[in-house]
Amino acid sequence: MRIKPNFWTGNERICWLCVLMKEFIGVESLEYVPVIMSGMASVYNATILEPAKQAIFNLRQMSLSYVTKNSIEYAVALYNDHHYQNRTQGVYEIDLEVRLV
Repeated sequence: MRIKPNFWTGNERICWLCVLMKEFIGVESLEYVPVIMSGMASVYNATILEPAKQAIFNLRQMSLSYVTKNSIEYAVALYNDHHYQNRTQGVYEIDLEVRLV
C-alpha cells in the first residue's frame, strides 16, 4: 500500500492540481481539472493526456475531491486566505479566476 505524502496537506492540497496542470499537462489553468479528475475513460485515455496518465491516476488515488468547479474555487479561496492570514506566500499564486500565476 502506498503512503500518502505528508506535505501539501490541508489548505495546501490544491498545489497537487497545480503541479498536474502546469508540469504534466502544460496548462496554466485549473479550468479543466473537474473533467480530468472525473475518471471518465474517454478523458483518461485521451492521447494528449498520455504523458500525465500516471499522475492523474495517482491524484485520483489520493482521494482529492476536486470534481466540480465550485470545489476548486473553494479550495483556491482557502489556499489564498490561509496565506493571507499567515502573511506567507504559497508555492503557487492562484488568482480568483482559477488561473495559475
